[in-house]
Amino acid sequence: MTTWTRKMVRTLKKDYPTADLNELAEKLGKSVGSIRAKAQVLRVRRAGHKKKHKWKKKELKMIAELYPYKSTVEIAEMLGFTVSMIAGVAERYGMKKSHEFLVKQGKHCAAHPNTLSRRFKKGHPSHNAGRKRSEWMSAENIEKVKETQFKKGHVPWKTKPIGYKSKYSDGYWYIKTEDGMELLHTHVWNQHHGEVPDGHVLIFIDGNHDNCDISNLKMVSKSELMAGVQKRLTKEQRKQMAIKSQEARKERIRKDLLRIRWGLEPVSKLVKGYGGLNR
Repeated sequence: MTTWTRKMVRTLKKDYPTADLNELAEKLGKSVGSIRAKAQVLRVRRAGHKKKHKWKKKELKMIAELYPYKSTVEIAEMLGFTVSMIAGVAERYGMKKSHEFLVKQGKHCAAHPNTLSRRFKKGHPSHNAGRKRSEWMSAENIEKVKETQFKKGHVPWKTKPIGYKSKYSDGYWYIKTEDGMELLHTHVWNQHHGEVPDGHVLIFIDGNHDNCDISNLKMVSKSELMAGVQKRLTKEQRKQMAIKSQEARKERIRKDLLRIRWGLEPVSKLVKGYGGLNR
């Protein structure tokens, strides 16, 4: 494929805004994709292309005040922007919907006329309550359903007895109790020492998840668990984990600094004492 000559570049700059891209590509001996890529590098835009909106401090403050308590669609209509623009600002500056708004939205959906009109009212009687089957079902249909209907005392074939043990795909053993399926090693620990307190976890001393004997279980804090994990990691793995943690921290700081720059309240506490605040 031929390289871009000065003449071709001049033609591209002149014709790209209004020309048919297929005709322009044929004229220059390039593909349409190549034409678009080169135009992007040269910052040449098609006619009618809207420039990126430059947000003003007043606009950002208004969005920050409205976003927690109004729907994104409402804010877009009120301020004359698109929904995607409002959503993009919210993502960039870490704006979140308030708990009250989310609860209200749930209640609003539940109170919608279409929902209310189709909902059973409290005390609504069943259409066949107190009636014999022969009164609301034909004899032909009664015979049809007899083959597949559950008999009195029927127990589903998947039902397992209390105490049934099974190993799941996550590599851990589970046991069926009166409350449902429970992790076997947690069940064993609870029987001997009671429930595991918050901030603590159980580990297998020999590292074997199949050995759920109480002598092989040990309770440690989450900080102790993380320290143990760090010891087992290779130098490269620890380095990668530190890089990811640092990148996540920088991203949170970046968002908060942007919020402060535009007069918005920071989301996290990481920016306290940060040197970039006074810039």
